[in-house]
Amino acid sequence: SVDLSICNSNWDTRLISFVDTNHNLQRESDEEILTNIELNHRYGSLKFQKFGKNLNSIVFQGDTGLPRESNGSFTYCSYNQLKNFKLVLSKMGHVRLEELQNC
Repeated sequence: SVDLSICNSNWDTRLISFVDTNHNLQRESDEEILTNIELNHRYGSLKFQKFGKNLNSIVFQGDTGLPRESNGSFTYCSYNQLKNFKLVLSKMGHVRLEELQNC
């Protein structure tokens, strides 16, 4: 999120977590921010590609804590192409690392 409210596709600036009480996948002013992490990628870029709908967020379910319906992959591409990798997130919360030759 750039403005601490709207979840967008830019995962290079800031990550927030909050309890989405109205389930609209956007933070409202009455929804408390649980985590606010400012990112400063100096050596590469981070992208998230989600499978299915609501492409800009990961939803952890309240009953299990699992990211059901939020499976996808994080891709990190270094600016000098020395180290590129993909972290694949499953519906059950498992993560798999894949090294990439090119981005």
